[in-house]
Amino acid sequence: MPVGLTFEKAAASVVPLLRAYDALYYHANVKQGDFIFVSRGAHVMNFALLQLALRSHCHVVTTFSTDEERESLQELLDARKHDPYNDESESSQLRLRILDTRNIPNLKEAVLQETGRLGVDCVVLRGDEPESFIDECLSMMATHSMLLSPSQNIDVCLLYD
Repeated sequence: MPVGLTFEKAAASVVPLLRAYDALYYHANVKQGDFIFVSRGAHVMNFALLQLALRSHCHVVTTFSTDEERESLQELLDARKHDPYNDESESSQLRLRILDTRNIPNLKEAVLQETGRLGVDCVVLRGDEPESFIDECLSMMATHSMLLSPSQNIDVCLLYD
């Protein structure tokens, strides 16, 4: 256990990972090559889900809206480049695209461009997004894709057809 971490906090730290695992593998049934959009990937639940998706060789697009969120996501990207268990070759591109929502006029277009205009297979929301943002996420989804909000105890919200 890391120094300075109480037993209670250490025990609770696995909860986001378990919920993320359940959402990704049991509900969304993600597989290698899937495109996943993770809203505000630096949020604790979404950060765990983002890491699992990358380990599953999914293509992940995530967003940030503060400098602190950007730094957390950049640290993840840097850590993956130096991870001895990362089986991506030096020549392959990392499958993580980080978008700054403060500087993107059209998030839907940016995400669709990343997927070759096919749309994403899974959208992961924090749960506190405005309705207009949820509508935008729905419009970037591929056929038979999944919308998840594991941080709000809503594992599967919608199977979008």
